[in-house]
Parts: sequence; C-alpha cells; structure tokens
Amino acid sequence: MKNGQDRRLDELTNNFEEFCSSLDTAWLIIVSLICFLLQAGFGLLETGQVRSKNAKSVLLKNTFDACAGGLAYYCSGWALSRGGIKENERAPKPEFAGDEEWMLLPDAQVESYELFFFQLVFATTVSTIVSGAVCERIQFSAYIIFTIFFVGIVYSLASHWTWSRKGYLYQAAIVDFAGGGTVHVLAGAASLVGAAIVGPREDFEPPITEQNDRRNKSSILEDRTKGHDATLSAVGIFLIWFALIPFNAGSALSVCGEEAGRLTSRVAVITLLCGCSGGSVSLIIGRFREGYISLEYGQLGVLAGLVSVASCCAVVEPWCAVWIISPLAVFLFWSIDKVQKKFGIDDPLRASSVHWGAGAISILAVGFFASPKYMSQVYLNGYDGGNNKCSPLQGLTIRLDDDFKANQADTARALYRYRRNDKCRDFYGIFYGGSGIQLAWQCAALLLHTSFALVTSTFIFGSLKYLDLLRVRLEDEVRGLDITHHGGDAYAWVEVQRRMYSSVLFHFFSFIFLSIAGITETQRRRTGQHVFPSTGHLNSSGPPTFVGPPVTLQQQQRHGIQFDLARMRHPSFELARIDEAKGTIQQGTRGDLSSLLVKRSHRSFDEEDGKNSKDDDEAPQEERGGREEEEHDDITANHSLDDSGGPPEF
Repeated sequence: MKNGQDRRLDELTNNFEEFCSSLDTAWLIIVSLICFLLQAGFGLLETGQVRSKNAKSVLLKNTFDACAGGLAYYCSGWALSRGGIKENERAPKPEFAGDEEWMLLPDAQVESYELFFFQLVFATTVSTIVSGAVCERIQFSAYIIFTIFFVGIVYSLASHWTWSRKGYLYQAAIVDFAGGGTVHVLAGAASLVGAAIVGPREDFEPPITEQNDRRNKSSILEDRTKGHDATLSAVGIFLIWFALIPFNAGSALSVCGEEAGRLTSRVAVITLLCGCSGGSVSLIIGRFREGYISLEYGQLGVLAGLVSVASCCAVVEPWCAVWIISPLAVFLFWSIDKVQKKFGIDDPLRASSVHWGAGAISILAVGFFASPKYMSQVYLNGYDGGNNKCSPLQGLTIRLDDDFKANQADTARALYRYRRNDKCRDFYGIFYGGSGIQLAWQCAALLLHTSFALVTSTFIFGSLKYLDLLRVRLEDEVRGLDITHHGGDAYAWVEVQRRMYSSVLFHFFSFIFLSIAGITETQRRRTGQHVFPSTGHLNSSGPPTFVGPPVTLQQQQRHGIQFDLARMRHPSFELARIDEAKGTIQQGTRGDLSSLLVKRSHRSFDEEDGKNSKDDDEAPQEERGGREEEEHDDITANHSLDDSGGPPEF
C-alpha cells in the first residue's frame, strides 16, 4: 500500500504528464498557424515572378488550393494517411493505405486534432508548390481538379508510407524528418510533369547563352516572361523563410523534455543557417554566370537551402548542413534548371528544379552524413543485448504508450520490420562508418516518391489535356488571365493607365496624322498635283490612305465614295465592304486607322478626272453643266455593284 509521499509523487507525475501533453498541443497549433503563412509566402513570390496581367490569377490559385486542398484532405486524405496501431499490436503488417477517422466523424474517435491541423498544412503546401510551375496558362478549373486528386489521394498515400507505423518506408527506417521526399520531391516531380504537359507560355523563348560573352550573354532569368514586381518576391521569400523554420522544427511534434527541446532548437538553427548558406552560394553562382549581382539568384538560393535539410535536419551536424548539404543542393538546382531550359520546359517559378533537386539532396544526405549520436537519439535506442543489434525506438516523431516503450525486446520487430537484423552501423551515414545500407534505403525512397509522382501527375494532367480542359485559349493568354477570366486587372492603376494611355496616344497621333495630311495636301496643290477634292490620295501600292479632312455627303455622292467614319474613332477597327444597293456595311478583314474603302480604282479615277479637268478648261461655260451631269451618270453606272452583291474592286 502506498504511503502519502508516494501518492503525492504519483499525483505530481500525472500533473506533469498532463502539462506536457497540453504544452505539446499548444506548440503544434502555434507551429501550424505559422506554417500556414507558407500560402502567403508562395503567393507573393509567385505574383512577383509573373507578369502583372496574371497577378490576380496566381493569387486566386494560391487561395483556393488551400481551400480545395484542405477539403480534400479532410474528406479522404487524413483517413488514407493515418493507419494507426491497434491496442497491444506489436508487429503491424504494412498497409498500402490507412482506413481510419474518415472526415473526423463522431464515431471516428479522433484523439489528435492538433496533428490533423499540422498535417493539413503540409498537404496544402504540396499543391501550392505545383501552382508555380503551371501558372499564367492553366485553366483555374483544371488546377482545382489536380489539387483535389493530388492532395486527397497522392500525397496522402505517400505520407502514409513515410510517417505511419504501418507504412512501407517507415518500417524500413527511412529518415524523412520534415518531408524532404514526401513533400518536396513529390511536389517537384509533379511540377515537372505539369510544366511539360501544359507547355510553355506563348512568348517563352529558351535563351542561348553558350554563344555569348560571359558578361554580355542573355540571362536565363531575363526574357519576355520576366516577373513584374521584385518587391513582392522578396517579401514572399522572407515569409517562406520564416514559416519553413517551424515547418522543419515542428516535425518533432513535441517540446516537452530536455531531448525534445534540444532537437527542436537544433533543427531550427540548422534550417535558418542553411537558408543563409544557400542564398550566399547562389548569389556567387549568379555573379559568375550573369556578370552582375542578381536578386533572383539569391532568393531562389535561399529557398533551395531551406529545402535541402528537410529530411536530414534531425540527424546531421550543423556544420555539415551549412558547408556541404546546402551548397550541393544549390548547385544541383541550377544544373537541373539549365537542362530544363535546353529542353524548352517552361517553369516560371523553377518549382521542379528547386524542390526536387534540393529535396533529393536532403534524402540522400542521410545516407552520407547521418551522425550516430543523433540517429541514436531520434530513431534508435542503443544496443539490444550483446548482439550488437540496434533496437529502434520511436524517437520523437511518433508518440508511443509507456507499455510499448518498456518492452524493448519487441521494439525492433514492431517499428522497423525490414531492418530487424541490421546492426547499428547499418543505420549510420557512410562518412561516420556506416555500411551504406541506410543510403540504399534512402535511394529507394527517393525513387519511389519520384516515380509515384511522375505516374500519377501524368495521368491527371494528361487526362485534363485530352478532355481539352487544361490550358486557356491563346488569345486569353496573350491578353492576360486577369482580364479574360477573373474580372479585371489586379491593380486598379493598370486599367486607369491603359485607358489614359490609349486616349492620349489616339489624340496625339490623330493630331499628327491630320497635320501631316493638311500639309501634304497644301504642298500638292501648290505643285499642281491632283488629289481628290478634299478627300485624300489613293496609294496604288497598298491600301487607300486618308490624308485630308472628312469629306462631305455631296462629295461622297459625286465621286461614288462611302466612308465608315464612325469606326475610324477606334485605333483598331475592321474594314467594311459597302453594299451600295442596300446601303449597309458588312464586316470584313482587320485593318488600321489609315485604311478606307472606296468604290473606284486609283487609275480610273485619275484618268477620268484628268480628262474632265482638261475639257473643262476648253469647253464653254454653257456646256460644263451638262457635261458634269453626264459624268456623274457615267460614274454611277460604271461603278455600281453587280447583282451578286460582291465587294467593290480596287
């Protein structure tokens, strides 16, 4: 029977456990809220990297991939990714997908709402990454369909394999602490497929840099599709940087206890420093490749550095991450981007090269640089008896009950089914005396995530393209998706500026046009050259050109000419075919402001007018009136339209 002191100790222990549980719950909620800022960060980064005519379209996609992706994860993703362990189940059989807690229904017995919140943020981040690769030319409905399927099924299955105790990769002791493979590699591969199937933007031209001097060659970041606002991109990068630190550090799922606190703080420091390292290395690369200090290179380098430690940040030393892993990720990222440009793959945000390249480095770095000290703390528990066999314990990524933790004999068989006979050195990195088995398993995980994303994304994007639902029309793409699909420009001043610009240009060129026309007509009259009376001059080598003031109705009737003056008020109008018999105007081909329709040819008009002018000078005054009436009748008869109503001859 326990005495009063023992009961007091038990009560304090229970209170401490309840406090730790509440602290961990609050920590996960705070981390999830901060990580949700990734939506804002990616939205600003993408908006600044695209042209202003598509800014609203990008923001809309980033808003609704969170909405649609969140609902998809709620309806199916959470259940497919769960796959919990039943009570007293020591050796779970691997499963392809989970089947628990569907839609958080009352009978689902949900115990970890904070974990659902945290995982939902991970899920929506995947679709946000893909949006940057297909922006400016994909239909909104097609992107939403892709988001629903990719988040609700594809990502959920991949997360089940990696983080569920019944997952294939989990039971192989794959180290993917914060989603380097499950989030970044998966999204990067899907981005590559999306950019390739959707196709390049209408004015995308892969630059040729090998034939130019290093300092004067065309930058791979400078083309006609360059973004419109570097400020938005810079703010977006800072938000992403800020949110990815708890994104990685919060994956420990706990801050209660000395070891958990140290792990969380170490991961946060490594993530921060790798962003610094990646940005610096990328800036140097840009200086040598472009000949100047490039903001775009620095920003993308920061992002690559942050992604490069997503998988390995819990098991590598800080110096290794800063000086080796992050620089390698930046070099691989820019190498992949260069290859993509040569193949004509248009990825506006370089999402595929950044996330797949840096994510691949983060997975493989575990097999090379995993420290025995940190692997033992997070994923292992020393030695099992005298057999020199490592006994994998939960680490800090999965919460286990005390009874399960106490039964060390079943730990290896229960958690890492495929590694039950491996020795400790088989879990370490090669540079720390590892056997290379862990590296082989990490390569298998990279191959699985990549191939799974390629196959599923090809099916989704390919189906949408086959149904003609994937890409917007060319004319809509040229004008911009904001105007053609989303109700107007994202910036109010753009519409005001466009209208003012058009109005000012029209009046300016109209003034110049009419001034030149008046001067030309005056000079021709002085030199004795004949022109149409107050109508202008017809150029036989091209379309008729207006060079004088508007003609009167009497002049139109005399010379058989009809003008569509109302349509001349717009800078882009269509030529009209005149049906003189019916007095209507039929729409024809496109023209410009100086093109007018006439009913008689230049040559015949000049010949007749020249003859009439000569006769008028010689004829008596009495004969001129009658001759003018006969001339008018001849013109009307010779130039009337035929019965078929065809167009006039020029």
